[in-house]
Amino acid sequence: MSFISIKEIRTFCQQYTCETLTSNPKNKDAILSFTTTEYGEPLVNYLQNDAWKHDEDGKTKVYLIKDSKDEIAFYFSLKCGLLYKKEMELDQEKEYYVDSIYKIMENTTDTSQHELDGLYTDVLATFDVKGATELFNIARSRLEAKKDQERDPSKTTHVAECYPAIELMHYCKNTSYKGYKYTEVPLGFVLFWEVVVPQICRITETIGCEYVYLFAADKSDRSHHRLVDHYRNAYKFDSMTDAVVLKSDYETDCYTLTQDISALKENREGIWKERMEDYENDE
Repeated sequence: MSFISIKEIRTFCQQYTCETLTSNPKNKDAILSFTTTEYGEPLVNYLQNDAWKHDEDGKTKVYLIKDSKDEIAFYFSLKCGLLYKKEMELDQEKEYYVDSIYKIMENTTDTSQHELDGLYTDVLATFDVKGATELFNIARSRLEAKKDQERDPSKTTHVAECYPAIELMHYCKNTSYKGYKYTEVPLGFVLFWEVVVPQICRITETIGCEYVYLFAADKSDRSHHRLVDHYRNAYKFDSMTDAVVLKSDYETDCYTLTQDISALKENREGIWKERMEDYENDE
């Protein structure tokens, strides 16, 4: 494939736009003809039975991707999410110091500050300034967590850090759609980078957001993970490292994949360069 054909595909796909499901009353009938593969049947059921109310109520924003003839090619959903980082597990020595710091902070007396200063000096004998500060911050965080728990024991959970995020859901192809003529590059690949990603980026211009994540319901052989590999290679998602996400029962068997928002923007251009190089090498 040549550079011109890559450019042609991107130009052709400028006709595709996305709109929220309930923004057009005609969409209620239009989605009834949406079809997909056997594995995607739950996504079609959601679109045709639950999506309208969810979009209308603001629970989930459901988007239809349409061409210039108003035909539906794909649909996807976005909702606010959250990733967080658990408090790190400490070795015995660090735990000893954190516990000692915590006890002094908890039992405030006239000599508490003097005791903390002395303990800080002891900690510096073993750790550097950064390490000592980290241990004091952990102790302080534990104390705040305890106070919050006492004020409202049923509604507060403390974690080390929180990361604002967007969850990408229900990215699904309409197999009835026949308006895409290129066989060299899958339509799902093109629309993700040319429609879905710009929509996510527009949202992040008005709200703070660090990550986008998804749950991949990979039904392939667990030794291969074809869907997970596809999301990694084509869409540049990857497994989480030290972050944690909340999962519903529905998503229990899914694989969690994330992508940094700043990387998402860079990858949009980089992925096309990769595609061009791949095809040039094949020629």
